[in-house]
Amino acid sequence: MRRAFALAVASAAVAGIAVGLLLHNELGSSRALARPALPALYGEATWRSGEAPAPLFQLRDQHGWSVEQSREWIEDSLARLVLRED
Repeated sequence: MRRAFALAVASAAVAGIAVGLLLHNELGSSRALARPALPALYGEATWRSGEAPAPLFQLRDQHGWSVEQSREWIEDSLARLVLRED
């Protein structure tokens, strides 16, 4: 009885896998992309580094409170970015 039950479960598993593979191949998974293709330029405007100032924005924490960075921290971060680009 146990052997028949084990054989039935194994057969059902093999049949399920076979049907899944058949459907996978027939429905053409190659048509479905993992990620949608983005346009060549993903943004509204571009300019060279240093030509235009960054837009104003306000950082907020998880509670919605405004977060500010010190002027020295911002200048230091920008200096590191400029050095990294060169």
